[in-house]
Amino acid sequence: MRSLTALLALLLLLAGCASADLRQAARIANEEAVASGSPFRWETHEVRGDTVLRRIMIDLPAGGTSADAQLQQDILALITKAERTQSRPAPAVTEIRILPKGREVWVLKSATPGEAIAYIVALRPASRGGTDIVLTGPTPFTPRGAAK
Repeated sequence: MRSLTALLALLLLLAGCASADLRQAARIANEEAVASGSPFRWETHEVRGDTVLRRIMIDLPAGGTSADAQLQQDILALITKAERTQSRPAPAVTEIRILPKGREVWVLKSATPGEAIAYIVALRPASRGGTDIVLTGPTPFTPRGAAK
């Protein structure tokens, strides 16, 4: 419920409030992101004299996936299905970042300049054997250094 409140506050503030209000909204949203274990944060950014919010990903170690070849195909199939619902082309994974507790962030190239798309992937033992894939996303974000 609290994250919904923060999201609504952010949406209201995006309509053109003062930069101090945006910084406050980002601070509140970031506190909730830390508490929930999200790898994303909000930061204020100056664009042609206006202050805007942008979503960034925290610095995470790059690495390979823990998924075997079959699970990688299954993960990519789920991401492809999710990307189709957003009317985006077939995904191109540019990197995998490692989160605590065995989660991974699969980062995709975006057709929008200065943007990337992320999916959080968690692999869990299935109750009847095998592995369950828990996919969270898509989350568009601005890679560090992409926006000027």
